[in-house]
Amino acid sequence: MTLVLAIYVGGMRTMNKEIAQYINDLLADRERLLDEREDAIEETKAELANIYQAQKAMDYIIEEEEGM
Repeated sequence: MTLVLAIYVGGMRTMNKEIAQYINDLLADRERLLDEREDAIEETKAELANIYQAQKAMDYIIEEEEGM
């Protein structure tokens, strides 16, 4: 996720709105699967935090594409 955000912020617009939305959908599916786990272990919490940050990055890309 950090790499995607760094590349985007760095000026290399290699991701468009459709790809960002697809990634957001995949992240949401993964988040749902993690939420269904009965045990809330540290790895799950860490992955959920990463998913949240990745979704925010994808939302930013989508908003930027819509504003163009």
